[in-house]
Amino acid sequence: MAARDVPLAVALERRVTRTRGRTGLERNLRARLKAGSSSICLAAPVGDRLGGFLVAEVRTVEFGEKEPVGWIEVVGVDPEFQGQGLGHALGAEALRRLRKRGVRRVKTLVPWDAGEMVSYFATLGFRRGDAVLLESSP
Repeated sequence: MAARDVPLAVALERRVTRTRGRTGLERNLRARLKAGSSSICLAAPVGDRLGGFLVAEVRTVEFGEKEPVGWIEVVGVDPEFQGQGLGHALGAEALRRLRKRGVRRVKTLVPWDAGEMVSYFATLGFRRGDAVLLESSP
């Protein structure tokens, strides 16, 4: 992914989520592109459009882990290209790059009611982990 892809990724997020307001995606992507070696930012062009993108990172410090842990933070695929293997290709490439960096365990968070996302990650070898997500609204 390059800086020129960021506005395209933001537009794609709006199409997928059907939102109009600003989210933190643009800021997150720009920060990740500057972060260097800890981040993996992938873009999948389809013709002159952005068909999908994925953002992952390597965390060298993760509570209870002895080795670096990968996190897939954001995945977006244009609805027009969903079901054609684009998301799987992005995920597989991210996992390949994480392995190359010495990562042997990768995590992600998925909303409990997002069955299609759970299925997507299952095709990449993910299974339910042993952690429980806790939230607070201070």
